[in-house]
Amino acid sequence: MKFDMHIHTIYSDGKSTPKDVVEIAKAKNIGFCVTDHNHIKGSIKSLNLAINSGISSVIGMELGTKEGKELLLYFKDSFLAEQFYIKEVESYKTSRMTRIRRCMWEFLGENLKDLKDEYKIFFTCYPHPFAPLYKNHKSDILLTSQILKSVDCVEVINATMSKNANKMAYFFGFKKLKIYECFN
Repeated sequence: MKFDMHIHTIYSDGKSTPKDVVEIAKAKNIGFCVTDHNHIKGSIKSLNLAINSGISSVIGMELGTKEGKELLLYFKDSFLAEQFYIKEVESYKTSRMTRIRRCMWEFLGENLKDLKDEYKIFFTCYPHPFAPLYKNHKSDILLTSQILKSVDCVEVINATMSKNANKMAYFFGFKKLKIYECFN
């Protein structure tokens, strides 16, 4: 079964409600994961609706830090995902939904291993490495290097990126042996 593992809802910068996401996934016969920016509510609501509709779904979040870098986090348990949000994200939120007042370094290396254990994060991904500006893998090369050492994969297909950016991401991920496709 195919999954779209990077979807935003009205709880961040998306236009779809959790109900819309479930209906679209059902129509396309795919599983999905809502990964709103620094928010968990849309993912939990979507998961509950998906369970009632017989659709496969995963709990997730796109964590964005003050440097502008992001990580996709996928959780085994909705309660622990909500605890992660409450303890690690909520009190650090800013007016920019894509950033919290914490450094990405706090979420990498041994810290990420500890967070994975504590909150049952089963999978992590470095999204859209060829996005513009500070999200780009060439912005802060030292930080990007540590992100790549810490995550499980690199996202190589993202609907918001150009065909060329996705192609470059594929080869970038292949070179790093961390490939992940996100279908829309």
